[in-house]
Order: sequence, then structure tokens, then C-alpha cells
Amino acid sequence: TDYQFYSQLRQRYRQKPTVDAFVQQHFANKLSIGVHIRAGNDEAGDFVQKGRTIRSKDTFLQQLVQHLQTLMQQNSTNPKDPVIFVATDTPEYITDLRRLLNAQPNTSTTSHHSTTTFPNIPVLDLPQVRIAPGAGVMFGAMGNNFVRGGQDCLQGWDAVVMDAMILSHVDILVAPKPSAFTQTLPLSLVLRGRTHHDSSTSSHGNNDSNNNIAKPFCEMGKWGSQMKCFASVPEWSCDTLDPKPTVYDALPQYATYLD
Repeated sequence: TDYQFYSQLRQRYRQKPTVDAFVQQHFANKLSIGVHIRAGNDEAGDFVQKGRTIRSKDTFLQQLVQHLQTLMQQNSTNPKDPVIFVATDTPEYITDLRRLLNAQPNTSTTSHHSTTTFPNIPVLDLPQVRIAPGAGVMFGAMGNNFVRGGQDCLQGWDAVVMDAMILSHVDILVAPKPSAFTQTLPLSLVLRGRTHHDSSTSSHGNNDSNNNIAKPFCEMGKWGSQMKCFASVPEWSCDTLDPKPTVYDALPQYATYLD
């Protein structure tokens, strides 16, 4: 299954010690929320032609902050403090999200009408060498990809894969924009290979805690105003907000059904 394949890939990944050290340092005893933002870093060509750009960064981030606040409110009874990890091809989104999120009052009203206050929420990213602002993404960037014997390019790809691996360890995975980057290894491992709507068990006995989150994968709709969360891959496959998910290629029998 995809879950077994990605589990073995994660176990054999050559940068596994770096990934494990990051996860242990930042996610241990925390409610970890992972966010992948595919913004393009001014990428042109196919990315623009398929309408995948973010029209307004400010509106997008404000909506994302509202959805993250809702997730934390829904899990406010969890004794673990939340931490947010961001993987993105456009690093300015990390600093802007950090600023916007911690500018919020961070309060929620519980069912008992008392107020729970969150601490300043850490917004983390994996330190890495990044493509210059506005220069596109790693596989499409122009210029000096192969200086120093190709080490810049190799380190860039290592960072991209490590971002995906780290996302696969979070308690809640949030996909604000459709991307195969999220819909493959991270989605499969976060959903624990579940084959039905029973959120209390994993058919493969994954050792990650998941903090008993009933629906650990969430995605935002095309314009950001809606967010929906899912308990299993079949549930997501049949009810996704993404009009053309990777399941079209992996499970073509769903394509007619979804259309």
C-alpha cells in the first residue's frame, strides 16, 4: 500500500537523523500542526497557466490564520501547547504568518463560556538554503543551480524532501493550497493508512502519537474561505475540496465519480 511504501521510504531516508532530531526537539510533548504553502516564489509557466497562484497574499494568510485559530480552539482541551511547522517554497510567507498569527488575541471561548488563552505560538521552519525571492522554485530556478559541483542544488532538494518528511510527523496536517507535495507522503503517513472512518485505530499500528486527533488532515478550498478535515484517505479521496487531486492519477476509478 502507499502507507507501507512511504513508511519504508521514511525509515530508509538518508537524512533521517536530521529529521528525527528536528521532530524530537520541536514536536515532543506538543500539539504539532504542519502547514505546506505552495506559493511559487513568482514561478511562471505551467504554475501560472493552471491558475495555481495565490491572488492576494494578505487575504490568503488572514484566512489561514483564522482556520489555524479554529483548529486550536477545537483542540483547546489538549494539555499540550500548539506549535506550527511551515514548509513553503516562498519564505516570506513564514515571517508574515508568524507576525499575523501572534498578532491575534489567541483566545477561544469553550462550551462552558470560559476563555482559554494560548501562549505565543511558535511558527517554525527547517533552516535551509533557499532560492532568492522571486526566482521561482528549486526545479525551475534559473542561474547558478550547479555551482560548487551541484552542491547547492543537492542541498536544496534535500531540504525539500526533509520538509515533506517533517510534515509526515505532525499531529494535524493543513494544506491551504492543493499540491501533490502534501497529497503523497505527508498525507498518507499522517492519516496512518486508515481505510475507514474509525479514527481510534490504525490498520498498520503506526508508532506516532497523533494526540488522538479524530481528523488529522485538513485542506482549504480554492478561495480559502472554507476548510474541511478528514479521518482517512478514502474519506478525503471521495470528498476532497481539490477538484483535481493526485488520487486522479493513483486511483483513476475515482475520476469519473469525482467529476
